[in-house]
Amino acid sequence: MMEFSKINNWKAMLRDIITDFLTFLLSVFLAIILFTRYGLSKKENL
Repeated sequence: MMEFSKINNWKAMLRDIITDFLTFLLSVFLAIILFTRYGLSKKENL
């Protein structure tokens, strides 16, 4: 029983890490898109 709960905890931890990583990746991706679009629009205005 102890081993089973250990594996469950490990899986839950892994899922949390993956979720956090995906959230971080998405925010970075959006930030890059916003920065590049902002940079492009500034270039066009010059």
